[in-house]
Amino acid sequence: HADRSKLILNRLIMRLLNLSQGTHLFFGDNMKKLILLTAILFSLSLISVSAQTKIRVKFPKGTGSATVKGTVKGYKYIDYIVRAKSGQTMSVNLNSAKVSCSFVIFYSDMKNVEGATDVRESFRNVDVDDNYVVRVLLPRSAARRGESAAFNLKIEIN
Repeated sequence: HADRSKLILNRLIMRLLNLSQGTHLFFGDNMKKLILLTAILFSLSLISVSAQTKIRVKFPKGTGSATVKGTVKGYKYIDYIVRAKSGQTMSVNLNSAKVSCSFVIFYSDMKNVEGATDVRESFRNVDVDDNYVVRVLLPRSAARRGESAAFNLKIEIN
């Protein structure tokens, strides 16, 4: 995915550079610089979006729970993907020394699971067969300061 984004970005920059070379009659050097700056900023936003981590949670044979360890820093988050079926229960607990570290649970279509936003623990009856996404992250205020948080995340499906 990141390679495809970089390829698209490179093509866009090349087109903008080719376009700006023949436009000196209409645009000055400042316009060329603005076009190039816009392309570079756009590329940086693509790279940061595609750089997030996704991990499929696998339970040890014969168990319905797993504990994963990780660290989030700044605006980077980690998505843990877990399969659950309707009628099961899902329990998620986050343990971190950084009290601002929390998680959000999404359905696979990235709609929020009700009551599971900016929490450190969640227990719920699963209503839909789905690959749920448990996103561990820092709040925007901590991310802006470049803070980091180590954590343990326990996910249990019964």
